[in-house]
Amino acid sequence: MPQREAPNFTPTTALESFTVHLKTITPMFGGGAETRKANEQNPVRAASVRGHLRFWWRATAGAGYASAKALYEAESEIWGSTEGAGKVRVEVTEQKASAPYFPSLPRYMSYATFPFQEQRAKGIEAARAIDVEFKVKITCPPELRPQVETALHAWIFFGGIGSRTRRGCGSLELVGGEAKPPKAVSKGERLLTALPQVYFLSRAQNDAVKAWAEAVALYRDFRQGVHMGRNEGRERNRPGRSRYPEPDTLRDITRQYGHQTIHPVRGFPRANLGLPIIFHFQGQGEPSDQTLQGKVTGKQRFASPVITKAVKVGGQWRPLLALLQSPDVWEGGEIELKGGHTITTSEINLSPKELAQIKPLAGLPIRDALLDFAREEGWQGVNL
Repeated sequence: MPQREAPNFTPTTALESFTVHLKTITPMFGGGAETRKANEQNPVRAASVRGHLRFWWRATAGAGYASAKALYEAESEIWGSTEGAGKVRVEVTEQKASAPYFPSLPRYMSYATFPFQEQRAKGIEAARAIDVEFKVKITCPPELRPQVETALHAWIFFGGIGSRTRRGCGSLELVGGEAKPPKAVSKGERLLTALPQVYFLSRAQNDAVKAWAEAVALYRDFRQGVHMGRNEGRERNRPGRSRYPEPDTLRDITRQYGHQTIHPVRGFPRANLGLPIIFHFQGQGEPSDQTLQGKVTGKQRFASPVITKAVKVGGQWRPLLALLQSPDVWEGGEIELKGGHTITTSEINLSPKELAQIKPLAGLPIRDALLDFAREEGWQGVNL
């Protein structure tokens, strides 16, 4: 794909407007000004939609620019900056929201929705979800419409609205049609997130929530499922030992050994699937809960490149797994255990010899191993 220089749009007074009708197909959490709560009267804000479109524009068109400077100038011209408005206007109209409710979901779906669960020890009530239907009106110069429409379809296909969209909350449907997955682009700047070259679909389900549940189950099994991420437990209702090295690594760091350390590797490979990670141990003598996060203030989080959601394809609900092309976690700054213990890059970016000793990875970097697991489970790879 040829790389673009900074934009040089010709001034024009002609503008085009088009409107799309959207609705959520999985429960939407949050999205309002107050954390964990949705605004029932105005659940979808134009600024939020604009932010999503801006991200997916960068993921679709951004890699075509020759430099970060050229990308910044184009993005500012199209979407605006602190110095002025952009050429694209976004309006949200005709919003309709259900009454807030507690979704009835399979127990393992807590893997996707744990931030919204009740935490009695901290006095936090379970968050309620809503279902939303709304229209988005977009106005832009005609020469920008193809790029904006591509970003729009990428948002609907891979994204959502509200909180935890990468885990499938607030997934969207284009009412009266289907989103068209855009073409993949060759990644440009290293610190740019772009579309994957391939995404994975599983068998069709009779409703969107079941499709979402299957996508979440695949990812959960890869990280901590019995016979994949961990061994089978010897006692009823007690999980077996993890096949990943993080628990034994933390036992060595904290010098708290509720169990004898047995894993041959020390490190945190799952950090490259997103931060923070909260490690919870059970049993006497084990480490207290530990949080792995970015060390720099304001950069403690690292958005997961993994997307697990439901999508409408060919009139059917399909589970979707995608892995965005994004920088590795160590490229965003230092990593630490909350409390001060710094984690080195070599403890996350493990050597081939170390990767070969981690059963779920079988010698592969963790992102590649996840995609291999999807293939082994019968998921269909689709090239963008």
